Amino acid sequence: MPKIIIKSLPHILFARPYCVNSYSFKQREYFLTEIIYVTEGCLEISFNNCRYNVLSGDCLVIPSRMVVDCRTSSDFNNNAHLGVGFVADIEIVEDYNNETNNMRFPVFTTNYIKSIENKDDFEMLFTKLISDYSNGNNLEAISDLFLLLSKINLSFDSSVSSKMNHLYVKKITDYINANAHKKISVKDIAKLLSITPEYASTIFKSVKNETILSYANKVKIKKAKNLLEHSQKSLGEIAEFIGMDNQSYFSRFFKKHVGLSPSAYRKIVQRQDIDRNLLVRE
Repeated sequence: MPKIIIKSLPHILFARPYCVNSYSFKQREYFLTEIIYVTEGCLEISFNNCRYNVLSGDCLVIPSRMVVDCRTSSDFNNNAHLGVGFVADIEIVEDYNNETNNMRFPVFTTNYIKSIENKDDFEMLFTKLISDYSNGNNLEAISDLFLLLSKINLSFDSSVSSKMNHLYVKKITDYINANAHKKISVKDIAKLLSITPEYASTIFKSVKNETILSYANKVKIKKAKNLLEHSQKSLGEIAEFIGMDNQSYFSRFFKKHVGLSPSAYRKIVQRQDIDRNLLVRE
């Protein structure tokens, strides 16, 4: 069975929906890998004088170096599909009696057509990829693409996996920094990224050398300190601002991480400000 191994971080060339009843193309670009997911109707694929049908719910992977003719089927009144094309260093291998050999000229087979499970989730992810790419959110789009590839069982070498882990970690830290006013849950973050909580925790710890909740607590403490130093907000208001249920819990949380109660910390900071002002006047 042919395997496609992604060996470098992909650069997306296009990501778009096609809602047309008369459409055809021939892939000839040497470095382009394309993924097409049929949402309605059928795509007819021609390769080496053989014809294959890609039906609604099927995903077609066209690796680089492969010339394939695609056209919508006239047997269906409505045809629609989603497509993404990207450039990456890929390797196509085939397993012969458990021995892996490079395929210099890959042979197109139905192994390149995947029947997708959880179609709604897959289509939502593909649509998100197109939206992120269209809006210029390249980091988000690449992350979406990797999730998409993993769902159709394409492989990545270790260096690409490492880069992808860093992309996931950046998305996690960005989320925490933007949502410090909420309760931070590893489960919610993992759901947002379409990965398991265990995987989210593992890759975060491997990259940042701390847990997700430890990082979230640091962000909350930093924001609380800033408010104690530069605002007149009450402790209850500050607690609410960093996603704490009540002032009492916030005070215990702050003292655990800082070694001082919020009130004591504010008094010390205010005293230091007064002393600095006196020095300036003198």
